[in-house]
Order: sequence, then structure tokens, then C-alpha cells
Amino acid sequence: MVNHHTHLRTFTPEEVHCLVEEAGRYGLVGDRSAWKVLIMLLANYGPRLSEALKITWKDVDFDNSAITFPTLKRRKPMSRTLPLFPEIAQALSDYRPTVNGHKCVFPKLQKVSSRTLVWKVFQKILKRSGLARRPVHALRHTVGTKLAPMDLATARDWLGHANITTTDRYIHAVKMREVFGKLEAIV
Repeated sequence: MVNHHTHLRTFTPEEVHCLVEEAGRYGLVGDRSAWKVLIMLLANYGPRLSEALKITWKDVDFDNSAITFPTLKRRKPMSRTLPLFPEIAQALSDYRPTVNGHKCVFPKLQKVSSRTLVWKVFQKILKRSGLARRPVHALRHTVGTKLAPMDLATARDWLGHANITTTDRYIHAVKMREVFGKLEAIV
């Protein structure tokens, strides 16, 4: 049996839970909640890593339960505001005191080399979780496939794609797998 989640470079909900739990145990005591919050954001909203690393506390609106991610890949910079899940709001609220009033949510990851550091740490967290190596971007693919029941325009806006055909790749792959799963071979 082919594991379609691996083929699509995605994670199951159980694997995401395992990743979040292991991220909460990774690193120095002061950094553990940062890794956990970062994985939670990537796994639930599907931002590009660069977008997640750029968010500031102004982008987190606890009063209106919303979070704004900058969309960095477009020629004209834009942003997208998404609902703030209560669990994510709680994790962010618990984490906030550890950054001592810094304007960035992830101040220790503001360097140019941060993407490489996150990739290395993510691979270590995967290994400690007993999961196969996958890129951090697989979390974005995971969210993209979860958006399959949505209409394309809503899914595009959630992911911050400039072109709807990019979003359609995620949705089409999921729908093809669903259809294939219902077919039987004629022999």
C-alpha cells in the first residue's frame, strides 16, 4: 500500500501532533516554546517559512482572533488575515513573555541564516519523532491538501498564492487520490 501522505509530501494529523509535541521538547528551555509555536503556525496556516519568520506581535490580533501573514512572493507585497485558532492563540499568549517585549514573534530567527537553522532543527525534530525526512515546506503542502473541500479562490487566499493554478495543484492532487481510492481495477 502506497502512503499517499508521503507521496504528496504531507503529514497526517497524528504526525503533526507528534511534531508539535516534540518541538515543545527541543532545545534550550527558553527556546522550546518558540519551536512549538513555529511548528503550530506552519502546520495550521501553511505560510511559507519566510512569512512565518517575519510576523510581528502587531500581526497577532488577540482581541479579534485574527493573525496576519505577509505574502512575500508577490511583486506587490500584500498580506492575508486569517482566523486565529483558540489553541494557537493560547500557545502564542503563553509564549509571548519569553521574547521580552520584542516586536518580532521569532526574534532569534531574524537572521539571513535562519531558514537553514529552521531546516536543520526541523530534521532533528522529525528524527526524534520517528518520522521520515521531509522539507519544512511539507507543512504548507499539508495545509494545502486540507483546503481541498474549499473553493479554489478561498484556498488561494488562505495560502497567499498569486495564481489560482498554483492552488489548483494542491486541490487536484487530493481529489485525484480520492477518486482513485473509489475505483477498482478491471482484470
